[in-house]
Amino acid sequence: MNSTAQFSARKEPGIAGKVFATLFFGVFLGMGCFFTALIGRSFWSVLETYRWTQADAQIVTSSARPRPDGGARGYEFAVEYRYDSGRDWLAGTRWSTKEPTFERFDEAQRLADRFRPGAQVRCWRDPNDAHAVVLERQSPLFGLVVLFPLIFVGVGAGGIWAIWRRWKPGERLDERPVSERARPRVTSVAWVRFFFLIFFVVGAGVLWVLTIGPLLEILAARAWVATPASVLSSRVVAQSDSDGNSYRVDILYAYTFDGAPRQSSRYDFSRGSSSGYGTKAAIVQNYPVGAETTCYVNPRDPSEAVLRREPFKALGFGAIGFVFLGLGAFGMAGARKLSGAAQPARLDGLPATAVEPAPAGSVVLQPQQSRVGKFVFILIFAVIWNALIGFFVHLTMVRDPQTPLFAKVIVGVLALCGVGLICSVFYQCLALFNPVVRLVASAQSIPLGRDLRLEWTVEGRASRLRRLRITLEGREEATYRRGTHTYTDRNVFIRFALLDTADRAEIETGHKSFPIPAGAMHTFEGRHNKVVWRLHIAGEVPRWPDIDDEYPMTLLPQELKS
Repeated sequence: MNSTAQFSARKEPGIAGKVFATLFFGVFLGMGCFFTALIGRSFWSVLETYRWTQADAQIVTSSARPRPDGGARGYEFAVEYRYDSGRDWLAGTRWSTKEPTFERFDEAQRLADRFRPGAQVRCWRDPNDAHAVVLERQSPLFGLVVLFPLIFVGVGAGGIWAIWRRWKPGERLDERPVSERARPRVTSVAWVRFFFLIFFVVGAGVLWVLTIGPLLEILAARAWVATPASVLSSRVVAQSDSDGNSYRVDILYAYTFDGAPRQSSRYDFSRGSSSGYGTKAAIVQNYPVGAETTCYVNPRDPSEAVLRREPFKALGFGAIGFVFLGLGAFGMAGARKLSGAAQPARLDGLPATAVEPAPAGSVVLQPQQSRVGKFVFILIFAVIWNALIGFFVHLTMVRDPQTPLFAKVIVGVLALCGVGLICSVFYQCLALFNPVVRLVASAQSIPLGRDLRLEWTVEGRASRLRRLRITLEGREEATYRRGTHTYTDRNVFIRFALLDTADRAEIETGHKSFPIPAGAMHTFEGRHNKVVWRLHIAGEVPRWPDIDDEYPMTLLPQELKS
């Protein structure tokens, strides 16, 4: 074995790999650009109103009413007013840049209460078009929503740029050892924390919208006043999807509170729609038109009422928010380790000799990453990925069949990636049932020039193994700058074959002593580069996931002879 093996030159990646990676990141880029354009167009129309001028107006008529054509947003706010155009008084009917349609009647009623007939109000008109006028300007803060799709744009564009910028056709990478290319590193801990903060915020939002918010409303409604009500209309609303996969209950009822007649359409405190037409239809049958029932009215806001104030099954859907919260909290807490940030500074060129040799006696080695840990990681990642993509699939292919074809293609590709992740989960689950190689070493920290005694025992069905290989690998990791970007190279510079056998008896159990060459490089960790050693166990299992485990080792500098 040659202990002075040279560092292997890094190869230029194949064009097929770069094309595949480009397509992968292109999906992120395309989806992000699509939704950014949609939000940007709405945001621009809102900004336009902020250059308009104020004018006096008087409300002529206003009302909240069911829409004649029904639809998912079945209620509308209708208003008519007269305003001063600067020359004469003109008629206006536009409330805002938003469409004045709502899912619940009380949302439209609140606007009707604000803009009562005869009220003197202010409106906003376009100085270049006397007929362009609105009663209210939408807050531009909603434009912050664009930050979410911009994350996809950044990931996609950054990934594509890195793929084609880092390796140019015909370019040969530096063949020197990676340690000789090391440069000062700019750590990215803050960016890692920001990335996982997004997951944390998304998880908190999902948990709040689907569970915590409705629960707080249910608790507050316990103090609402029971009031007789009469059903005016009841129906099951299909949420804009033509094939009827998403439904919600819509019951309009009238009641009188403090001597004033009012109407509401809220059945319970659930939000949005869900599958299951039969369940919703059964609820609607219990509230036929003309039926007398009881609603619960908020005494602080009599326009707010509800028919059912008990908890409902859909509250449990918010539990998915805990997955995002947990991943976000874990990522932010471990940001320094995940980013590969440098440890406290050490003087480059000095060996990391702070690790003392293990005491005399055998040491049971532990794998660097357990199989259960690998399975849990891929499972959590697959759940989060498919939850996010499932939302977009529902949005683009179920709720809105008129979504452009290219958007459906993008979401479809992401969905296929989700299927691949699910397959990876099953693959890693099968690996959990592999035989376990138990390694016992004479020491986990051993000086160069000493003998390493290694014992192995296969626990489980050792007969399934067709071949067992044990190698000791030395790897160099270095961080350097190229242009304005920081990279970390990892390179196996030497590999010692300790065991390679297909003998059944030798696979099941055995022991050997291996001399550690005195001229090998010891374990080392500096500010920008380090040398690490690993025992690599590879076991071939026919028609099953192979064994692939690593065990960290520490090689100390050679002991000086007295």
